[in-house]
Amino acid sequence: MFDRFAATGVSKTPGGRCVSTPNRSAGATRLREAVEHAKNVLSDKREAIRKSHALGLSSIQVCAKLTAAADAAIISVWNDRLGELTEKESQRVSEGCVLVAHGGYGRRQLAPWSDIDLMVLHTESCHDLAERLARELTHDVFDLGMDMGHSLRTTDEALRMAREDPVIATSLIESRPLVGSQPLFDGYFAAFSDAMRRRKSSESARFVTARANERRKYGETVYLLEPNLKRSRGALRDVHLLRWLWFLQTGVSDLDRLRSMGVISKFDHHRVCSSRDFLLRVRNDLHFHAKSGSDALNREEQLRITERFGYQGTASLKPVEQFMRDYFRHAGHVWFLASRLSDLTTPRSTVERVLDPVMSLSVEKDYKIGLREISATHQGREKLRRRIEEVFRLAELARTHDRRIDQETWYAIYRAAPEYGADLSNEACERFLGLLTDPTRLGILLRKMHELGVLEKALPPFSDARFLLQFNQYHKFTVDEHCIRTVEEATRFADREDLLGKTYRNLVDKRLLHLALLLHDLGKGHDEDHSVVGEAIALRTGARLRLSDKETQTLALLVRRHLDMSQLAFRRDTADPEVIKNFADWIGTPERLSMLFVLTCADMAAVGPGVLNDWKVEVLADLYSRTLDHLEQSPNQVVDRRGSMRTSVWQL
Repeated sequence: MFDRFAATGVSKTPGGRCVSTPNRSAGATRLREAVEHAKNVLSDKREAIRKSHALGLSSIQVCAKLTAAADAAIISVWNDRLGELTEKESQRVSEGCVLVAHGGYGRRQLAPWSDIDLMVLHTESCHDLAERLARELTHDVFDLGMDMGHSLRTTDEALRMAREDPVIATSLIESRPLVGSQPLFDGYFAAFSDAMRRRKSSESARFVTARANERRKYGETVYLLEPNLKRSRGALRDVHLLRWLWFLQTGVSDLDRLRSMGVISKFDHHRVCSSRDFLLRVRNDLHFHAKSGSDALNREEQLRITERFGYQGTASLKPVEQFMRDYFRHAGHVWFLASRLSDLTTPRSTVERVLDPVMSLSVEKDYKIGLREISATHQGREKLRRRIEEVFRLAELARTHDRRIDQETWYAIYRAAPEYGADLSNEACERFLGLLTDPTRLGILLRKMHELGVLEKALPPFSDARFLLQFNQYHKFTVDEHCIRTVEEATRFADREDLLGKTYRNLVDKRLLHLALLLHDLGKGHDEDHSVVGEAIALRTGARLRLSDKETQTLALLVRRHLDMSQLAFRRDTADPEVIKNFADWIGTPERLSMLFVLTCADMAAVGPGVLNDWKVEVLADLYSRTLDHLEQSPNQVVDRRGSMRTSVWQL
């Protein structure tokens, strides 16, 4: 069907959307009078809206005004084209054709340079006139200065394409009529809604999968330091995903209506709306400044918007860091709700539905362990509401039985976490340290506990590091995300076959290493050197978790000196025996050396993709081996390894 527009220069996007790029002859340069008038009016309105945005008009009102301005311009040129028809043709169009806005335009959240998504919906008997009008509309909208993605469909064709492509389906959820036959639109949208909701389980899975694929391309973490405002994790597309999934469940996608229906709690409604408004405001400013549809929040734009929005910063926080902390906070709220709803609406397998009630195990009437998930009973949720140690117990159960914790249980913890007390009981300390002992799924559990606000209850400095930007060219993630990633990277070393992997596997007590990894950069965001601040944090943490004096001192040393090994390896002559001796003297023991070696490699790996490569591991491993030989008094091994290394280098 899209081939009808081949002569007009209409091209098709991967989502099946037609984008207008009209062919024009050299002489066809003058605009039609109606188009020129509409273009001038639209330009004046856009400039007035830009000024209102600069004066602080809310983002949702800016988008609504931009949408209304686009509506007026498009309806104007459409009606002008209708005026060229005969009375009979005009009657056929009024009964058999309707112009439908969809996507962001249909949602009335048009950004300054967003594409205009339009569908010319028609009956079979009106297809010739609809095709002619659509072709003319393509030229007119292009002349208005808009990028238009459009399609020409009957109701049956729209339904078929929605079944075939989840991108088209999600766009059509946001349909609204601009001008034309209201009965035709009502019939189409009723049929579309009914078809979507009949397949709500499979459609939910399709929507979630399509969004996951998009996230992998644009940033699979909330804490990416140069995010895409539309497509990164926790960005506007996840707000849209919430709308689409709620539509499948209720037939309604508007957030305010969902709140009035009781589908969304007041708490979640406030969070998602405030986050949406913040993201839209930043996106509008990007578009107005660039005069293009770019959604990339790069470092230059971060600095500009920080100044534009009037961020002042604090004694220990740069203005841009303050702005980006707000961004990450809002993106985190959106991602939490999007991931929760995605899980809740993704269908369970038939095997799981049938066997779960029969094969689930009960743990002291607190938890049920199913084939795939572990969930809290009413009694278990009451314990989780009152006691943080119960969260650590649940996490250990999930790891022991290799089950994920279900969304309702996580949500109960999420609501309870702010009420957990400041002090930790002996049981809470033991259970938390017990979690850190075993590397199995440790990173997943730590990240989830951080998202829910539990980790900062065990380690209060994590609260200060939450969403803290590292505004440099080196790090790719926020401080809190980086610290959790170092733990994840360290646990992956267990699969390596080299000296690094062997060293990690041979550590008898990994909990101290994992704790040091969590703490090593938490001193950032203060006026003093972050390693010095981190040492003080480590000493307080050791006392808080009831570590022995020896363990606390080791923890403090690892945090204070976490950069020293890399600086020695890459900036000093490690063939100098005096350098090795001094390093060995302050590190003290082979166990501390092994932990620092793994910590250094994990720290580098967690900075960003490709930062830790095989050559760097080899250099650090050589320093580790030389120092270990000195600590164990094995000088012959040093000489042998030096010769072997020299030979390897010459071979390379």
